[in-house]
Formats: sequence, C-alpha cells, structure tokens
Amino acid sequence: MTVLFADDHFLVLEGLRDLLHKKYQNASVLLASNKSELFDQLKSKKPDLLIQDLKFGSDNAVEFIDDIYLLIPQIKILIFTSISDPSTINSMAKKTEGYILKTDPVETILEGIANVLHGEKYISPNAKKIANALINLNKEVHFTKRELDVIREIMKEIPIKTIAKNLQISDKTVEMHRSNIFLKLEVNNITGLVKKVIALGILD
Repeated sequence: MTVLFADDHFLVLEGLRDLLHKKYQNASVLLASNKSELFDQLKSKKPDLLIQDLKFGSDNAVEFIDDIYLLIPQIKILIFTSISDPSTINSMAKKTEGYILKTDPVETILEGIANVLHGEKYISPNAKKIANALINLNKEVHFTKRELDVIREIMKEIPIKTIAKNLQISDKTVEMHRSNIFLKLEVNNITGLVKKVIALGILD
C-alpha cells in the first residue's frame, strides 16, 4: 500500500507519516509539500491513497482534484484540512472519498484513513455536524422568485434604483424585498448578506 501526504506544513507531514507508520508498518509513505512535488509523486508512484490539504501553499487543491482523478482514476482521496466552511465540506465530500478537519482527534484521523482504504466514504463527526447545519438551514430558508432576483442584483453590487429599474419595480418594493431577505438570513447589512449567500450556496 502506498500513501501520499500532500501538505505544505512540514510538521504536519512528519506527524502524519509517523502516525501512519505506527498503524501500517508495511505501508510506503510519500510526502509532497507543493503542487509540483505532488504531481511528480502521483505520476511516478501511483499511490493508493492521497491525503490532501486544500489550502496547499499558493494553490487551492479544489482546483486540481479533478486532474488527479483523471491521472489516476482508481486513487482514493481523503481531504485533511483546516477549512471548515459548510459549502466546501459538502462539495468536496461528494467529489472525494472523505473529509477530515485538522482539529479532529488522532483517533478520527486513523478511523478516516482505515474507512477510506476499505472503500468506504468518511466524513469526520465534526465536519458532518458543520455540513448538516448548512443542509438544515437551507431547508428552513425559502425565498420567493422575486427575492432571488433581488439577491442576484445585490450580489452584482447594484444600487437600489438600478435594481428597481432592472426588475421593473419601485424602489420601495426593492427595499421591502431586501428587508425580508435580511430577516430570513438573519443579517443586518449587505456585507453580511453577501457572505451568507456565498456560504449557503443559495444561488448555486
């Protein structure tokens, strides 16, 4: 069995390598601290399991996960990261074999590795709790078609008068819709609205 750890923090790499060697003494454990090293190792060693950080130096691993699967279709990828926003967890958990947070205990990390190696999907309890909070919130928050139209315009940083003109409604109607949107999202300003819309993937 060959496992490749991809993380730009040396101490994390060393710690994970020692952890895995204790659990799987016959495993070949490889390390990569940047994207170039990662793809060199993938091409030459064809690992069975890749444990990948998302914030990978100056690169975002989300952008090249698909390339890894194209290169090695049978590879199993377990995300191991400090990124804990609900949208990222949900999207990457669907795309890869697993998602573990760097704040999770050692037992969870080993459990995740074992499950993924046995062909099972694995999301750590903490990551699952965060992801489920997003799912539940999305179920509870409902917008009318016109409210969604207003949200789209707001996300373009368009002023109220222009939104009213574009949607062929009055300024007061736009303000009413905006107030309702604030209430539903539990925010107090445009900045909060934008952050919440992105986090919840409302316009996806």
